Amino acid sequence: MKSRIFVISALALILPVFGQSSNEGFQTRRWDPVTQTWVPVFPKADAVQIQGIPVGTEIPQNGHILQFNGLYWQSMFPNFSLGGDLSGTTQNASVNRIRSVPVAPGLPGNGQYLRYDGSQWAPATLPANIRQAGFTFFDTSTLVASEYNVEAIFSNRTGKNWTPVLFWCSVDSGTANVNIAFKPDSGSYSNILASDAVCSTTPVQISTFAVGSFPNGEFKSVVSSVSGAKRISVILVYNQDW
Repeated sequence: MKSRIFVISALALILPVFGQSSNEGFQTRRWDPVTQTWVPVFPKADAVQIQGIPVGTEIPQNGHILQFNGLYWQSMFPNFSLGGDLSGTTQNASVNRIRSVPVAPGLPGNGQYLRYDGSQWAPATLPANIRQAGFTFFDTSTLVASEYNVEAIFSNRTGKNWTPVLFWCSVDSGTANVNIAFKPDSGSYSNILASDAVCSTTPVQISTFAVGSFPNGEFKSVVSSVSGAKRISVILVYNQDW
């Protein structure tokens, strides 16, 4: 009789341990004399530190990483310092340069554009009095340079100074060496470009001029050489004083 009682008591101690396995899986348990219950040896727990450094309580989002913020490991989107043409961080970046050329600080005005001033990109205002003049030479056969050095192709008779902004030229084929000469009413012709523009099928733009401004006077086309071109188109963009 005593042996039977012992076996029943032993089963009574074992069964409660396995009887809780359906929800939590099989676990190693120990007897807690305080609560008089079997408790898991390794209870469920959250990692609150990594190598002794606290882990934050932020709820992670897709794409987050754990990044140390100086106090604890924080769940956050990557936020690293930037260099080169950028400053700030990946979450607060600023473009301070364009291809290593500085960009001026400050906010631009409405309608302004970025212009290189010789040392940096800076906001600038387009003149409201931009004008243009131009001409096109065309021939069914190859152009002959000497035939297209034409005086007075256009003139300034406004009583206002013209300041050159841009010279543009292109040809339909081949190349052509082109310039524009200006003669004030009381003077002689002088080329507005320091050297001839070599016009090709890819449009050429020049913004540096040998002549600073044009008072009343007239312009002359200067075509020094042509190679295979049948059409030459030239445009001069200028700013007219008010």
